[in-house]
Amino acid sequence: MSSTPRSISVGECGKNEYTPGTAEIEQRLVAHAKKLGTVSANHYLRSLRSPASVRRSLDGSTIRIEGRIDIDTAKSVGVLLAGDVRARNLEVNSQGGYALPAIDIAKAVRERGMALVINGYCMSACANYLLPSTREVIWKDGLVGLHGGVDACAKSVAGIDAVRTWGPLPYLDLLRAAQAERNLSAEQKLPAQLLTLSQQPDRGAHDGQPREWMVIPPGRLHELGIQSVKVESTALFDQVVGSTRDSVIGAFHLWQEPLTEPGLQRPH
Repeated sequence: MSSTPRSISVGECGKNEYTPGTAEIEQRLVAHAKKLGTVSANHYLRSLRSPASVRRSLDGSTIRIEGRIDIDTAKSVGVLLAGDVRARNLEVNSQGGYALPAIDIAKAVRERGMALVINGYCMSACANYLLPSTREVIWKDGLVGLHGGVDACAKSVAGIDAVRTWGPLPYLDLLRAAQAERNLSAEQKLPAQLLTLSQQPDRGAHDGQPREWMVIPPGRLHELGIQSVKVESTALFDQVVGSTRDSVIGAFHLWQEPLTEPGLQRPH
């Protein structure tokens, strides 16, 4: 763990949080490529790139993030947005990243009323912050996954055990990042029910079997308070959900349970 709160990753919750190593990711990619082709596997690999690629479309209407979100990602997005009113869309293919830089980007998306274009993966920090910051989602061909949040993590660990697990300074960083997440949720949020369930080792499946992700079907995004969802293709979603034994994202739970807490409805 870094000693800066900008380096707290969504989904990291001390030493008990499972993170696949390089060898396991390579094995998944090989299996995925054999089954679905190298184009699909490369799409996943680009969502993992660090530092992330940040670029603007030729007409200036779209900014694309591809890779893990960190402080340099937020700075690059800020530079591209500064003084340019053309950017209407934020396009993503990201496995997530650090909480605070993602929150910074989410604030910009909300303030400018940008649409979120999911063209690839929108996982972890992308799903926690960028997704609920927008009124409109254009699902070109994507996958959305949750694995808890920094506030849910902070609430699940406390006292001397947390300090022993994290170390004193990283634990304080976690608390600072959790506060930033709570501050953001005053105007935009995923339902706490989902974040709490996806923080559990079984990601809300209630069977005690460890998984890496809770996957959100595109047809349920409207339940999260997103006012407009345009689905162009579900090919990637169908590929991953149909590959439960050798999924490129590892073991997951497909969210199918009723939502008892509605998503925050934002004003037009």
